[in-house]
Amino acid sequence: MRGFARSIIGWQRQHGRHDLPWQIERSPYRVWLSEVMLQQTGVKSVRPYFERFTARFPTLQALAQADEQAVLALWAGLGYYARARNLHRAARQILSEHGGELPANQKALEALPGIGPSTAGAILALAYDQPGVVLDGNIKRVLARIEGVGVPLKGEALRQLWQSAKQRTPARECRVYVQGMMDLGATLCTRHHPACDRCPVSGHCRAQKENRAHELPLSIKRAPLTIKEQWLWLGLVSDRIYLMPRASEGLWGGLWTPPLSSEPAQEAYETLPAFIHTFSHFRLRLHPQCVATEALPAGGEWFTLASLPPLPAPIGRLLASLAPARS
Repeated sequence: MRGFARSIIGWQRQHGRHDLPWQIERSPYRVWLSEVMLQQTGVKSVRPYFERFTARFPTLQALAQADEQAVLALWAGLGYYARARNLHRAARQILSEHGGELPANQKALEALPGIGPSTAGAILALAYDQPGVVLDGNIKRVLARIEGVGVPLKGEALRQLWQSAKQRTPARECRVYVQGMMDLGATLCTRHHPACDRCPVSGHCRAQKENRAHELPLSIKRAPLTIKEQWLWLGLVSDRIYLMPRASEGLWGGLWTPPLSSEPAQEAYETLPAFIHTFSHFRLRLHPQCVATEALPAGGEWFTLASLPPLPAPIGRLLASLAPARS
C-alpha cells in the first residue's frame, strides 16, 4: 500500500466520521440509499430524510414493493426528484433481476437507473470493501489540490482526476480509504477554508506547496441563471385545493401542484405575492392566483389542505401558509 493511501486510512480511523446513520447497521441498501441522497445534497440536509425513509422502507424489498407516490412523499423537499424515481425503479429491477441483492459488480451497478461510475464505486467500497473508484464532489476537490490542477474541472482535467483516483485507490482497506477521502474533503480540505496544517497528506499536495490551496480548484464560469415565469392557478373551496399530477419526467416529475400556466388566469379574483424558486440551471418565478373553479383545467383532483399528496417544497410552503386562513 502506498504512503498516500496509508496516511488517509490512518487519519480516517482516528479523525474521520463514524456515526453517520448509514454507517450504523451498515448494509448495501443503506449505503446505496445514502449515496443517492447525498448527490448534490449535504449530510446535514440528508440525515433526517434518511432516517425517515429507512423507518418507512427498512429494506430494499420494502422499497421495491412500495407505491411511487409513497416514495415521493418521503422525498418531498429534498429536491432532484429524478433520484427518488430512479431509486424506486432500480429497487424493482434489483428484485426482479438480482434476487433482491444489490450487485457487487461495477458494470451491473451502472446498469441500474440513477447509478453512475462514482456512485457504483462508492457502493463497492463502502458496502463491499472492494476497490471502488470514487470521484464525488469532496474527492474531486481534494485531488484537484493534490495534483495542482490549475484549470476548471471538466474535459481533460476531469479525466486526469479519474486517473489519479484510480491510481491512488488501494486494493485493501478500500472502505476506510474512500470514507477517509470523503471525510477529508468534508472537514479539512473544504472549499473556502482548507486546513492544510492538519491535513494528513499535505506533503503530497502540490497546491499546498505552491500556496494555492485557497484558489484551487478553479470554478467553472456559468452564465447567469435565466428567470422563467409561471402562474399558479389556485382553485380553493373552503379548506380544499385543486391539484394536478405532474408528468413522471421533467419539472417536479411525479409530484402534485396546482395547475401551472405560462399565462395569467383571466378569471383570477385574487393575486398573491410572487416568489422565486431556484433550480440548478434556472430560476422560476411563480405567480399564485386564486381562480374560479370553472376555469380550472380537467385532470386534477381535490384535496383538503390537511391531507395533501407529495408536493414540491415551494408549493408545500405556499399551501402551508394558506392552511390557517382556510381552516
